[in-house]
Amino acid sequence: MPEFDQDPTPSPQIFVGGCARSGTTLLGAMLGSEPRTLCLPEAQFIAQLITDRQPLDAAEIGRLVDRIAGHPRYRAWGVEIGADRFLHLAGKVDYAGFIDAFAADYGGTVGKSEISRWVDHSPINIRQAGKLAVAFPRARFIHIYRDGRAVANSLLPLDWGPNDIIGMATYWRDSLSVGFGLSAMLPPDRLLHVKYEDLVRHPAMTMRRVAAFLGLTYSDALLNTGGLTVPAYTRANHALIGSAPTADRINAWRQRLSPREIEVFEYLAGGLLTHLGYALVADGKPRAPSSPERLRWRLRNAYMRRINARRYRARVGDFSGIQSA
Repeated sequence: MPEFDQDPTPSPQIFVGGCARSGTTLLGAMLGSEPRTLCLPEAQFIAQLITDRQPLDAAEIGRLVDRIAGHPRYRAWGVEIGADRFLHLAGKVDYAGFIDAFAADYGGTVGKSEISRWVDHSPINIRQAGKLAVAFPRARFIHIYRDGRAVANSLLPLDWGPNDIIGMATYWRDSLSVGFGLSAMLPPDRLLHVKYEDLVRHPAMTMRRVAAFLGLTYSDALLNTGGLTVPAYTRANHALIGSAPTADRINAWRQRLSPREIEVFEYLAGGLLTHLGYALVADGKPRAPSSPERLRWRLRNAYMRRINARRYRARVGDFSGIQSA
């Protein structure tokens, strides 16, 4: 089994997170283009299966392997895992050390057998940062955020997530509140905020900043977006992985959202938009959604939830509980 190379880097584990459809996968794939950095497919189970027992005995390692193997997110990776490959770690590692070995083992299956660090780009990492920071005391966290109107444009057509503009505004606002709120919990050397628009407009400058935060030597390899092997079930959602970041998608929401949807979003989340440097575009003072609009969107939301549930099951089969960002 490939071993995790314990080099002197201060960040052997990197957790990227933020609101869904905000560039977590893009940033993870760019980091994974660094020769000794592995980007995992989304691995929510890392946060969900944390145990504080240390060191791990053989029985606990077996339980962890079984729980990972049965987790819907891991099953969607399409890779087998066996306890026999990890039992030699019994009595030697804690949970972080076990996941390091798990990541190194996965790296061997995708042609990256010598790694010094790994990245998980699950959006929920920001909401789970409290317990992740304790379980992985050397880990670094990157919160990536994006214009909420662009998030709405990207997320509304999908078969998961909010189905109306009111729900989208609340979802985005709440997600960013959690992300920026981490600054009160994590010290500056463990948390970095990155603006998605900076990443696609000025990739070299932004990745130099990211590399400095992580203790990496910057190279142009970090500008590549092919550093992630995308599981089959998320390829449609992550179709742009492997392509160069392009700034022309930043303002696509202006044409695809209706003027009224933009106005309502700005009414509900305009303060946060302007605080983060995003200009409002609605003419005059944004108007609140009326009672008939709220009812119409509520009914549409209920209808779309039923439609999307069927679409989702058809797309991912029996991988229940999975959501891709």
